[in-house]
Amino acid sequence: MWIGIGLIFIGFVMLYSATKDRWNWGRFGSLAWKIIAALIAIPIVILMVVLANEKLESNAQKNKEIEDAKPKKLIGWYGVELDEKLADVKFKMATRKMDASKITNSPEVDVYAIARDDQGFGQNFIEVDSTVSKVEAIFHVCKYDGTTDYASLNGIDCGASGDFIVERYGSSKTKILCGTSKDLDAAVVRYYFLPDFNIYYTVIRNKVTDMSILRAAFFNKEYASLKPCDQILGK
Repeated sequence: MWIGIGLIFIGFVMLYSATKDRWNWGRFGSLAWKIIAALIAIPIVILMVVLANEKLESNAQKNKEIEDAKPKKLIGWYGVELDEKLADVKFKMATRKMDASKITNSPEVDVYAIARDDQGFGQNFIEVDSTVSKVEAIFHVCKYDGTTDYASLNGIDCGASGDFIVERYGSSKTKILCGTSKDLDAAVVRYYFLPDFNIYYTVIRNKVTDMSILRAAFFNKEYASLKPCDQILGK
């Protein structure tokens, strides 16, 4: 379009230069200058409209990216949703029942490993209320063998620090409780619970080791023995 308008304008100028001594341009000179002015003004107006539209689209895209980057309240992960029936989960994907006593503190909860095409058994689990056979929690245990684990929950990756969790969600949204682990030389375990987002992260030696989607009621029941960190650390 711009090339066409430019060629028309150049052609008009060349025509005027070649015929100004032979044609009576004064008779329609005012019309000619109006045409020239229009050929100059119209592309400028079009250009301004295009640039303004591009600016609006760019701002809209940036705002969308900012909004998408914010942490969100989640109800599902790995193709499973909270409150989903166990039968529906089994219909969609392979599951394997685990020894719940090593994973959960509740006698009313069954634990199943769920398989994915890229990860297989052993890393992703669901906790199911055995009384109603519905999903209470979906969680991922990060790899401990030194290989890369690409799991991420709301922008928090395996190995991320507790400080980064607080930075991302804000201290007012983050509830931090503590416990100890006999399996890890009595290392203090911090649980960063985000009730507004249905999420918690387990942090050991300031690194995320597992993460879960669950509702506040289940967290409070499952982790009722946890205490504020100052009571554990004596600070």
